[in-house]
Order: sequence, then structure tokens, then C-alpha cells
Amino acid sequence: MKKISKKTLLDTATHLMFEINEEQLNILVQEYEDIFHAFEEIKNLPEVDQLKPMFFPYSLFGELREDIPEQTLTQEEILNNAPKKKGGQIVLPKVVK
Repeated sequence: MKKISKKTLLDTATHLMFEINEEQLNILVQEYEDIFHAFEEIKNLPEVDQLKPMFFPYSLFGELREDIPEQTLTQEEILNNAPKKKGGQIVLPKVVK
């Protein structure tokens, strides 16, 4: 089973600008170990290597409804609610460094 170290998780949290304490770090390490253990159990299932790859775990057959045109807000109405706007677009604060 693959192991993940506290240092690896702490470095990752630091890069993502997360603050994490020792208790949270211990919980996270345990959760990763549980996930890796679950994958090992899946790999050990009989005939799992003979299954075809799937994009979704089960088939969905939903009924499609007819599109009904509805009145929506105009660009002007939307921009009236925006705190900052520029060139007909809403200006948002930068969140990624």
C-alpha cells in the first residue's frame, strides 16, 4: 500500500495557501491511507482487470424535456447589480496568485 507523508501533505497545503494544524494533518494522513487501502481492495477483486473502462459507474437513461423559451435578464440589468464593471463585463477580484 502506498504511503503519504505528513511532509508531503504539509508542503501541498502550503503551496495551496491552506493553514493546517497537526490534528488536521493527522486526520488527512489517515484519510489518504483509507483511500489507498480502498484502491488496493478494488485492485484485488477477481476479474477486475477484465472489465471494460467506464466514464460513469452506472447507465443513465433520462427523459429529455422540450426547451421552453423564457424571459431572462438583459445584460444591462445584470450589470446594474455588479459592484464593478468595465467594457460591458463584471470585474471580479483576483483570487489566484
